[in-house]
Amino acid sequence: MSGQAVNEVLARRAADAGYTPAQIARLGGHSLRSGFVTEAFRQGADAHAIMRQTGHRNPTILETYAREHAPLVGNAVTRLGL
Repeated sequence: MSGQAVNEVLARRAADAGYTPAQIARLGGHSLRSGFVTEAFRQGADAHAIMRQTGHRNPTILETYAREHAPLVGNAVTRLGL
């Protein structure tokens, strides 16, 4: 499936769900990829496992897809219980 086909399906389904045209304009296949990577990291998946799914070859590039904006989610200090 091409990137354009993914974007078309996403736009159609978002419209069916009641999203406004402005909201739909902000969506794309990249949104899905970023959401997947962010949630996989949140759930404790390691970079190698995520990269096998996404096809990334470089963990540095993978990190650009992680959209974590909550400073205490996935934080090493929080995981230590501090």
